[in-house]
Amino acid sequence: AGEAPAEPTEPAAPITPGGFIGTQRNELVSSLKLGMHCLLVGPTATGKSMCAAEAFVKADESRRVLVIEGHESLREADLIGAFIPSEGHFVWVDGVLTEAMRSGAYLFVDEANRMPTRTLNVLLGVLSRGAIRLTEHGSEEVTCADGFQVVMAMNLGKAYAVNGLDRALLD
Repeated sequence: AGEAPAEPTEPAAPITPGGFIGTQRNELVSSLKLGMHCLLVGPTATGKSMCAAEAFVKADESRRVLVIEGHESLREADLIGAFIPSEGHFVWVDGVLTEAMRSGAYLFVDEANRMPTRTLNVLLGVLSRGAIRLTEHGSEEVTCADGFQVVMAMNLGKAYAVNGLDRALLD
């Protein structure tokens, strides 16, 4: 507590469509246009992030894209938000997940299975319920605005430092 949630990042520059080679981008675009959440799985350096960035532009270039990188020290507060000190008092700052939910943005979660299972379960709850209760923020109920979608990317296998995944998330 007391630390601001991790800052979401937005792609620094648009990736020119056509950079990703493979059929997966068109499949991802179709899935996004259908309102689906998606999971990209593959070895390192196969273009999962590039595929997602290009698909976001092709599916709806006007929609905001928030990005968060999964890592072992990512906390639930980084996703949902926290109270942080500001000018002698505490103010609530939404995390990247809550911000994306409220604004109907795309949320790209890179290296999703590198984050702790407990943190990933917060995301799983939102994907299954379409809402989250912010117990630390007066039990405010935040529902997903129209357009909110999650695309996650991850590597699987023994050669990667990753955490196991809940079967419900893979479904």
